[in-house]
Amino acid sequence: MANAYRTAHNLRVTLGLLFFATCVAIAVILPVVLLLGKGSSSSSSSGDEGTDAQTVTTNTYSCKYRTHSQSSWGATCSSNNAACYRDNNFCTCFTKGVSIGCGPVGKWLKFTNTTAVDAFLPKSGPASVLSARLKNPASGDAGTDGVFSGHLLAAKLNAGFDVCSSSFSSCSTPTSRLCFKSSSSPCVGYRVYQVISAADYIIGNCGSNLCQTVAPTSLCNLSATQLSQCLEQFNQNYEGGTTDLGKMKVC
Repeated sequence: MANAYRTAHNLRVTLGLLFFATCVAIAVILPVVLLLGKGSSSSSSSGDEGTDAQTVTTNTYSCKYRTHSQSSWGATCSSNNAACYRDNNFCTCFTKGVSIGCGPVGKWLKFTNTTAVDAFLPKSGPASVLSARLKNPASGDAGTDGVFSGHLLAAKLNAGFDVCSSSFSSCSTPTSRLCFKSSSSPCVGYRVYQVISAADYIIGNCGSNLCQTVAPTSLCNLSATQLSQCLEQFNQNYEGGTTDLGKMKVC
């Protein structure tokens, strides 16, 4: 009987020790397991966040603005250059043609097809205002002299094609709403569409008062040379969608 009692007592002690050991093991091992699990989860989460951040950054920089200079727009179609894009998309994007200047009181030029644009661009010579009203003028026609008209037409092509089709540029902000960034630009802080509006009235010789109905006064007070310079900066900034000269910014 005594032996049976001692046996039962020893069994209880042994079970108690096993229970205690098990509790200690759980108390020691479980936090380690949880810590390792948290570390693994944190690492995985960090990796996912890093991937997401990289994706956002990549998407941001994969958006390529695109412009072309007046020389590019006035070239002959070859190897899918700007002139080819002009030929293939002008009628779709400019169903009523594209005009520069201000009518009916001022001077203006209107281009109704890609052939007319090709015949007009590029322009050279000192920036000057128009002194004629012409439809589909040639580059050498009287009253159309100077680079100003060429830069303005090129700017309208860039802005128009950009709004018309994502095949030209996939960026969500239209190029016409970008701002001039360079402190050396006479148009710094203003949006492209504001400069184009002012340029239309100045090149069309409609005067500063009428210009101020569509554009800021300070832009309307700029000279033909200054506005021409701004338009040239815009046209050249994202040449071909492969470069960024740092003259423009999203604003």
